[in-house]
Amino acid sequence: ITGFSPNELIKMKRLNRSADLLKQGGLTVSEISYKVGFEDPYYFSKCFKAHFNCTPKDYKKKGASG
Repeated sequence: ITGFSPNELIKMKRLNRSADLLKQGGLTVSEISYKVGFEDPYYFSKCFKAHFNCTPKDYKKKGASG
């Protein structure tokens, strides 16, 4: 129906949740990666950049400034 595999849907849901947490602030990128279910912060950053076209750190800065 969606054109995505179950794994892709779960990953997208986790990444969208991490974006919300980054906007809220208060947690580091590593803490957020673990909180949403990624075991490796490096892999989380790689997936985040592929999904949002920017690094979690840059996304967090944008959320804090805007």
